Amino acid sequence: EPGGPRGAATVADPPEGILAMQVEIEGTPDQLAGITGRQGPTGLDLARRVDVLDVVRVEQSGESAAERDEVELDAQAAALCADWVGQHGAGARVRLSWNAPETEVYFSTEHLRRVLVNLLDNAARYASQREGAIQVTTHAVDYGPVMLMVWSDGPAMEPSVRRHLFEPFFSSESRSSGLGLFICRELCERHGAEIAYERTQRAQGDVLVDGNEFFLSFQRPRASDSMLPLDAMDFQ
Repeated sequence: EPGGPRGAATVADPPEGILAMQVEIEGTPDQLAGITGRQGPTGLDLARRVDVLDVVRVEQSGESAAERDEVELDAQAAALCADWVGQHGAGARVRLSWNAPETEVYFSTEHLRRVLVNLLDNAARYASQREGAIQVTTHAVDYGPVMLMVWSDGPAMEPSVRRHLFEPFFSSESRSSGLGLFICRELCERHGAEIAYERTQRAQGDVLVDGNEFFLSFQRPRASDSMLPLDAMDFQ
């Protein structure tokens, strides 16, 4: 997935039939897997097929506002991050800060897991090995947005990468399907949330360090606490 400055940005060739599948999906996962590639299953082919099936599941999982799950953001994010840190042996490399206690948002636990794991995987791919190289925080504003931020101290993205960051089949790496951040955006939109990116600074020890930060802005269950649009917020 895009997340670093390396190489020229590329648009991965969509597997045959995927563009049509995004409009109207029919068939079982096994049948759809056969559509995504007619040649031998190389590592990249398999990765693309998994991501394509993720897109299919997102397209098929439309749910009304009344059916959306409500999750306690800090508790769910803390549990998901703990699982990820344990699986990756990240330890002190990851710093966690939960600042939205007992705050509920519209999102499903499984979709939150998929978005958060994707952002953490991207961060780990480009971040340093220093303590606090990856930082996950939450923040709730009274009668305003509930935010989850994933920051990492990786190098800056090229402008061409930033322009197409959430588009399908776009990647800065030749061995990426280019669907991860697109799926994140689709899942957020399913729940009325937004996702955005900025180059920001965070503290590592006593030093401010430039890094890449992804912002998720969630809807609250109560209409009176609905979120502000991301373009109205100041991330500096």
